Amino acid sequence: MKAEQLIVALDGELRDCIGLIQETKDLGTKYKIGLELFAQGECSLIRSLIDDRRIFLDLKIDDIPTTVRRAVRRLGTPRFLSVQGDEHTIKAAIEGKHSVPGTDIIYVPTLSSRSIEDHEFCNRVETAYEAGADGVVASGQTRVTNAKAINPNKIIISPGIRVGGDTHDHMHTLTPTQAFQYGVDYIVVGRPISRSKNARTAIQKLLDRSTRG
Repeated sequence: MKAEQLIVALDGELRDCIGLIQETKDLGTKYKIGLELFAQGECSLIRSLIDDRRIFLDLKIDDIPTTVRRAVRRLGTPRFLSVQGDEHTIKAAIEGKHSVPGTDIIYVPTLSSRSIEDHEFCNRVETAYEAGADGVVASGQTRVTNAKAINPNKIIISPGIRVGGDTHDHMHTLTPTQAFQYGVDYIVVGRPISRSKNARTAIQKLLDRSTRG
């Protein structure tokens, strides 16, 4: 695994997350801003983070197409932006993205903490790809392999990464090595890094361990 394939989920207070970024940004990793962090920051400060091309803005946007289109235009230039909803939501996000080139629209078929039938997951992924999504979020072996089989050229971002045996809230998990073996492009790791005593050391250990397999 390369450092740029690791997305560190930023958890906790904004000031702590900024400190984590400053401590580790030279390692080349990406960072995920979710709804909790997005909601607590000053607009200018959050915008400066979002405009970093290494940010995955994970807001799981879902609203009427006009609202989605306008919101995406105003969300800056993250590397990835997540949406939910249906094909109309995805198409609206893509239309909004035209003003922010370089941002990939990532569809979230379901949360990694929830269970849906495999055929329903595949139907949602197929619909997303047909609507023009650049990739999907998928966790666990079955979901990842299904998404890869539907279109191997799309991006797969995988949460639910098991580090040290702790699955947290996720029902569908993989180790980092397994994730890349099954075709994941990026993995998301949160608390094992953000709540460690030394985030930089935790990242380096994870990268070393993944490289060794």
